[in-house]
Amino acid sequence: RKDTSGLHGLHKAGILTEQELRLYEEIMYLYGDEDILGKAENLVDNPVSEDALKNLQEVYGFMKTHGVHRKVIFDLSEARGFDYHTGVFFEAFIPEEGLLIGSGGRYDSLIGSFGNDSPATGFSIDLGSILGVLKKAVPARISILIVDLTAGKTLALRVAKELRKKGFDAVRDIIKRPFESSFDYAKLNEIKYVIKIERAEKGEKLLSLICTGKDSEDSGLLDEVRTIMKRFSK
Repeated sequence: RKDTSGLHGLHKAGILTEQELRLYEEIMYLYGDEDILGKAENLVDNPVSEDALKNLQEVYGFMKTHGVHRKVIFDLSEARGFDYHTGVFFEAFIPEEGLLIGSGGRYDSLIGSFGNDSPATGFSIDLGSILGVLKKAVPARISILIVDLTAGKTLALRVAKELRKKGFDAVRDIIKRPFESSFDYAKLNEIKYVIKIERAEKGEKLLSLICTGKDSEDSGLLDEVRTIMKRFSK
């Protein structure tokens, strides 16, 4: 946290000199894009800090090469990290949520604790948080179970592929069983709709859309499903 009042408390207690207080106050606000690195160069006067800034500039150069630099914010006042970090350490956030989803860094000496030193970079990600955000951001449009009662069952593959292209949550029933059992399976697993594929009397494919519960979906979405079904009912 950027606690400037804490810095002034340390100065008042005689722990920081006036010069150190001003320096730390400036460092506290070294937060932002690539320009921050240039500002930091004017503040440092020791080889360790100069090497650290050079390393950040090199890393940022690689980010530019890969086109991800616009997603990066530098915070040179950040003092978190672990003792084994030997260079850059980073955290990943979802901006709209303010949610930390990953962190990591460089640790060239850590592996040496188990053998020979070796350059290394690692990170961890919070899959639970990511999945939680994805569920809110991209809700399934409609869940559909496709039950193909014809001999080849190849039509179900094509229908499922087309539905998925349009963003529907489509799955195929691959178990050979009576249609009633498949329908019960859909209800048990809260799948909203079943597409039943069968042969009509004249040999053409007949596709039926059946709701497993209360039909409360947007009619526009259902029309989209029916349009796809009609295309394959030939």
